[in-house]
Amino acid sequence: MANAFAIAARPQSLAIYGFTFFTTPYVAGYNDVIKTAEDAGRWARGGLGEHDPQAEAKLVRTLLRAADRDGVNVVLGGGVEKSLNLLA
Repeated sequence: MANAFAIAARPQSLAIYGFTFFTTPYVAGYNDVIKTAEDAGRWARGGLGEHDPQAEAKLVRTLLRAADRDGVNVVLGGGVEKSLNLLA
């Protein structure tokens, strides 16, 4: 997962934007099967097991807490923060 890789690098600052852990549909033209947030969640969970939105969000929250303790300045985009809270 890209988020885990970036957080593990322990930069001085890190901004995470654009991840919604399958709580929103994709932009038009990318995966038109997904029209709603509910479709996105079903699609993620119903694939080959490569995504578990709740487990991924839990992992990212854990990694973010550790990064914060290590002094990394982390800024989350509104969609990222909202999605992490939805999946809490």
